[in-house]
Amino acid sequence: MDLYLARLFGMVWLIIATVLLYMLIRSKTFSKVLLFLSLYFFASGAIVFVGVYIGNKILANIGGILSLAFLSLGLGLYQRYQIKAFSETIKAEFKTYHSYPIYKDRISYKPVFAYTYQGQNYEEETLSGYSEEVGVRKFKTAETYEVYINPSQPKQITEQVPEKKKTGPLLVLGLVLILLYVIFTFT
Repeated sequence: MDLYLARLFGMVWLIIATVLLYMLIRSKTFSKVLLFLSLYFFASGAIVFVGVYIGNKILANIGGILSLAFLSLGLGLYQRYQIKAFSETIKAEFKTYHSYPIYKDRISYKPVFAYTYQGQNYEEETLSGYSEEVGVRKFKTAETYEVYINPSQPKQITEQVPEKKKTGPLLVLGLVLILLYVIFTFT
């Protein structure tokens, strides 16, 4: 990859890291995912700029192409984990939303459901967040919905699990990017 293009990748990674860190700071709750992604993009951008600064094509490509490949593979594998982990469906009653500020006046609404699993009562929010418009249309108070539960951690529920066929493109993209890294770096 051209060092100019690598520099562009580095700037984009640093901008994404800054936005994610800002979202984490503005959020009412701590998010390990936002922290991890922010640090991941910051480290990737820093690696690109170090590679560009010292004129090392391998290092610049690691921060640019290879970091994107690992992100793609990671997302694909995480979605595969979700499909496997959230293996049971249960009936749950929609109660309310928990709201979380995302950016400026944008707010994410996470649905809260009450349910019983293996004789124990729970009232938990789902992993998914929605805009107010979508959430209000999707869920009605005191109505029952089918949700997916992680049997090994019954406090974890979600109303949507990714389809297995949708994880394939992310995994393929990751492998193609690794191939491109090898081609651009060693040819």
